[in-house]
Amino acid sequence: MARPKKYLQKTVIAGDTIEIYKTQSSRYGLSIPRDENVGKTPEATVRNNQRLAERRLRQIINANFKDDDYHLIYKYFEHTHPANWKEAVEEMRRYWRRIQYEAKKAGIELRYIWAIETGKRGSIHFHVIVNKIEKKAELSFFQKQWKRQVTGEDGKKTWIRLGPVYCMSLWSDGQYNDLAKYIIKQTSETFREMKGKRWNCSRNLIKPKETVKEVK
Repeated sequence: MARPKKYLQKTVIAGDTIEIYKTQSSRYGLSIPRDENVGKTPEATVRNNQRLAERRLRQIINANFKDDDYHLIYKYFEHTHPANWKEAVEEMRRYWRRIQYEAKKAGIELRYIWAIETGKRGSIHFHVIVNKIEKKAELSFFQKQWKRQVTGEDGKKTWIRLGPVYCMSLWSDGQYNDLAKYIIKQTSETFREMKGKRWNCSRNLIKPKETVKEVK
């Protein structure tokens, strides 16, 4: 016997935005394991997963960032380019650990999200969203450490600059749907190869507030 469906309304509050979704479910309020998807083609599954990823990223950005915060793009020079995306991901993780360490020493709270993109010719770069620092020379704070420590032939360790850092200010009246779609689209190919997270983020991000209720 089929279970009766319940009509649901889900509300998500994220920053200056409120999103409302209406749906129906026969599982709501019950502890029932989810069935495997049947009838969906791999292409349909990919499109659906990408749509859900765009929604989730949009809500996280809306909840944590505002206009005049930064969208940064980190690129490599040809002679500093890592061998593969795994090395690049580790490099970016180390970079943000250094940035966070310096920020905490200066009494600054940083919130950030970053994602890796691999171009058609294999070039790697990163998209980063980070809150603006209300201090002088704030851009140099993010740019100065985009370096790699290497050991020279004489055994001495030195730092080399990895590449340019481009900066754009966020501006969308608190609704960053286009930015989320752009980042998910640009990073989709790399994500499928990585089979992991679509993006990485700081632990202090605010979670969007979600509520679900039954409706007629």
